[in-house]
Amino acid sequence: MFTRNKIAAGVVLALSVTAPHAFAANTAASTETTSSLEGLGAVTTYATAAAVLTLDQEYVVNDEVHVTLSQAAAASDFATTLACDMSGNGKSAIAVDTCTLTRFSNSTTVGKYRFTAIAKGTGSSDGFPTVGATVTMPVVASMTHNSAATTVTFHTQNASGGVIDSDVSTPVAAYDGDQFTVALTKAFNGVVDVDNSLKQFTAGNDTTTTDVAVYTITNDAIVTNEADIASISVVLNGDFSWLDAGATAGAVDINAATHGSIELDTAGAGTCTTMAASVFNAAMTTATYACSVASGDSATETITATFTAVPATGNAISARSYTADITTTFTPQSGANQTEETVAVGAIGAWTENTANVTAYSVPMSSSVTRMLWIANTGTTAGAVTGTVEAGGVTYGPYTLGSIASKSNMAVGQTLDTKLAADAAWTAAAYTSRANVTLSVGASSANVELSAGYYSTGDKDRQVLETSQKQ
Repeated sequence: MFTRNKIAAGVVLALSVTAPHAFAANTAASTETTSSLEGLGAVTTYATAAAVLTLDQEYVVNDEVHVTLSQAAAASDFATTLACDMSGNGKSAIAVDTCTLTRFSNSTTVGKYRFTAIAKGTGSSDGFPTVGATVTMPVVASMTHNSAATTVTFHTQNASGGVIDSDVSTPVAAYDGDQFTVALTKAFNGVVDVDNSLKQFTAGNDTTTTDVAVYTITNDAIVTNEADIASISVVLNGDFSWLDAGATAGAVDINAATHGSIELDTAGAGTCTTMAASVFNAAMTTATYACSVASGDSATETITATFTAVPATGNAISARSYTADITTTFTPQSGANQTEETVAVGAIGAWTENTANVTAYSVPMSSSVTRMLWIANTGTTAGAVTGTVEAGGVTYGPYTLGSIASKSNMAVGQTLDTKLAADAAWTAAAYTSRANVTLSVGASSANVELSAGYYSTGDKDRQVLETSQKQ
């Protein structure tokens, strides 16, 4: 009888015990605001986003929630009470559970609150009413504009100072220190065609008469305080003299239809200065363009620069390089338009010529051999020939070796010897080993072939030399 009663009592005790709640960690979240330094402009204070603490612990009256800002605000930004919402805890079957958090202390960085009331809904018998509840730190309306992000940290403890749960943090305001960035996404890369009198580009470029460069100005997406692009200034640097129509001596004369052009365009509804004599300096080494953009432009922008040649009536182009400087003017949230620090963009591209450059390797330079270097030009255009010699890590030349006619062959070995003999640096070096000889021909590389060899006067031996192209 005694055993039976003991077992029965154990069963009754087990049935009366409520299963424990598996408590988890509190969490914090916010839809942080993002400001850019350009966007804030003259603004001295700004508003953060609200921060929400979700509770997953059981709290009682007099437990505390401390809210810490990572940088100082106004003391008045800590509200008298924090919104405490228990409607989402899913516990009350009849009416919503309620809670109250009241401030009892604060500074400019820390606000301390305690639960002054926690009540279950009328008729409710649910347990752990604070589990799933949320506590909201409202917007900080007067955060100082000091280029620093702001984070809210929630700390919970009981009235005796014992920690209830680990601290949790969430950013409520972020900064973008460089809203606008500029990158060259396509460079000028034209190959000037020597077989067309250097007046157009070879096939395979943008077209035979155009070469295009593109700059992309990335405008970061900012949630709250962003700047809008107002205008863009572009200064191109290089030799633009081939665009001069030459109608008046000593003056910049522009005729796009007969001598070509350099025009700029934006991606959107904006426009850029039309090419005219006024965009160039007197030496035609700079070209300055002003580009407008669509009103309130907060999107990524592109600047496209297009060179256009006119083969029939234009000037020869020749190889050259260009650089660019881009300056962005923007509209901030407060104050007058401001100028982004000038972006020294640097190289915007270069042109080369399809001139033939061929090299004969390991050419003997002693006086006991006769060097045999022959150029064949199968094209219809004559071309000037120059030569350089690379010997012992030193480059000698270039030396002018004459001009090769179209559909002809030209021996340059002895001519090069004569040039070397007249070069004081070469004779002083007294170089007698082997060297690499590079010949440049002002004709298309597709039409030039180099034959290289030597004849040894001592043993009457002839040898063929390797070159940089097929024989």
